Order: sequence, then structure tokens, then C-alpha cells
Amino acid sequence: MRVRIVDKKSGAFTLGKADGLKSISIEVFDSFGLGDAILNECLRVEEIVLWNPDVNGVIKRTMTIPDRVEELMKQREVMLDQGEVSKPAL
Repeated sequence: MRVRIVDKKSGAFTLGKADGLKSISIEVFDSFGLGDAILNECLRVEEIVLWNPDVNGVIKRTMTIPDRVEELMKQREVMLDQGEVSKPAL
């Protein structure tokens, strides 16, 4: 397989900028035989919580949404530091 990686930054990321992986991304990693390795390193996202200021400007939880697609029997997304995803293979 021929690939080309285009990135303005040289080298691997040391700090993440996009740490969430959607289930479709895991499926792509899985097609390359990396799905289980990624899932073993990631943090599961159990819920999405929205916070907003109230009328007094105090930040309060306004909504909690389960982050699971029951019919798919898997997480909708997981968290993995971008530095882990983009670091070179040893």
C-alpha cells in the first residue's frame, strides 16, 4: 500500500490536539489490524456532559447524554492522546 502523509509539523505530536476517536475511526484502525491495540490504550467515553452558565454566571451541568449506540453494542467514541496515535512505530 502506498501512502503519503502531509503535515506542516515535523515529527510526532507531544501534546494532543484531537484526542477523541469516533467508532468509524476505530473501524479504520481495525482494517489495518490496529483496532485491538488502540482499544487497549484508550479511555472509554461513557457520557457527554454539557455545561453552561446560569443566570448568575455560575457554570452548571445542563445535559448528560449517554455515549453509546446500543444497537451497535459499542462506544460511539473513545479518548486517546494524539501523541499516542501519531508516534512512530518502534
